[in-house]
Amino acid sequence: MKIPINQLKTCPINSEIYRDSDVQDLMNSIQEVGLLQKIVVTTDNLIVSGHRRLKALKILGWTEVECEVKEIGEDDLAITLVLYNQHRTKVASELLNEIKVLYEKLWVGRGKNKGIGGRNPNIRDVVANKVGISSSKIQQLLYIEENQPELLKLIDEEKITINGAYYEV
Repeated sequence: MKIPINQLKTCPINSEIYRDSDVQDLMNSIQEVGLLQKIVVTTDNLIVSGHRRLKALKILGWTEVECEVKEIGEDDLAITLVLYNQHRTKVASELLNEIKVLYEKLWVGRGKNKGIGGRNPNIRDVVANKVGISSSKIQQLLYIEENQPELLKLIDEEKITINGAYYEV
């Protein structure tokens, strides 16, 4: 369904998780081969996936864009946004923000209930699988944030690795 760009609304949760990044590479790609993925929006035109695409399209002067409309409840908005961004390249602070969202949303109902085969998977392993990093990296990022959060900026700027910052802490 084509929707006028001026009717699309950015999701506030997106700016809480992801930083604003350069879209020149995306603009070049759109100019060369067109828009390869539709922007995903809620029934209220709130963007769930495609904030960078929208930014690039605005700069390129597009007035409307093909969108996929999904019915997503308000309670599911944050986790859906994270899951749609699984394959995006992220810096450490963005990964940490995703981890926090997933912990908050996936922890519900994780008491003594055993999953398939009588095992209740470790929440960190579940989150690691969804974010695409190891559970030990999650533990390291959480530890760094708790003890020396200023190192996260250096990790984002690629001045130090997650391992290096963890050992420094």
